[in-house]
Amino acid sequence: MEGFAKKADGSVRVVKKFRSRAHANPLSDDHIKNPSSPDDFDYAAFYPGFSPEKRIAYFDIGSGYGGLLSFMAPHLPDDLIIGMELRVQPVSYAQEQILRQRNPSRGSLLEGEKMDEESGKRRFLEKDTPAVDLSPIPVEKHHFNNVACVRCNVMKAFHRYSHKGQAKGLFILFPDPHWKKANIRRRIVSQTLLDVYAYSLKIGGHLFIATDVEDLFHWMCDHVDTHPLFERMSEADQEKELTSAEQFVFKNITEVTADATRAQRKKPTEKRHKIVYRRIIAKKETEFSRFFE
Repeated sequence: MEGFAKKADGSVRVVKKFRSRAHANPLSDDHIKNPSSPDDFDYAAFYPGFSPEKRIAYFDIGSGYGGLLSFMAPHLPDDLIIGMELRVQPVSYAQEQILRQRNPSRGSLLEGEKMDEESGKRRFLEKDTPAVDLSPIPVEKHHFNNVACVRCNVMKAFHRYSHKGQAKGLFILFPDPHWKKANIRRRIVSQTLLDVYAYSLKIGGHLFIATDVEDLFHWMCDHVDTHPLFERMSEADQEKELTSAEQFVFKNITEVTADATRAQRKKPTEKRHKIVYRRIIAKKETEFSRFFE
């Protein structure tokens, strides 16, 4: 992956390449350590300063290098946010970024290096970053204790992090399209996974989706539109129901992540698509609707 970092004057400089697999197989046996249940998740370790009784409100599914996490944290200071990513290096990068934001004395992440313990070589940990700071809240005034990132295979272990009706919002931004016919089952949006997402979301919670791939966007929308527990929201509904912070985040979700910035750089003229769905009570009686109401 080609890395970009902002200079002091706001311009962007190219740095060394940070090698990371572009794809990961969510169907493989990855032996990731996850909590056995949401009650076993170590909130004290990941969210210092917050009550152990407080629960995660926003989930970034496939969080990549954590761009959305850093962007959301100052705007939702009283809510806990977690990023879930399958690849090892992006998770390590996001975790290191969060620690540096919590403790600036660790040094600037965008200008720093990290020693790889296995190879003994220095590695740059920069990522794609927007050329313009979209956040009106100075990050140095925020503690960033409300954000965390974990390595997790969402297809297998998402239910271990969330109780029924716990989440206020789920974000699925720029997911891997998995173009090959044999790999479509790896997509992060499916009828089965939508059941899991609906279980996690509270009634009135929101599912945010964004991508720069038009075919994938319509494919995901077709699946969510036909699910009995989700309803597409109009722009008028968004203005009425979303909080001011959620509206601001949604307005900028196609610009704040590494994938969004890379898409803008490579295909500046192509449209990036986004949509919001509302978690509702089942439109009609289904075999499993009693589990979600």
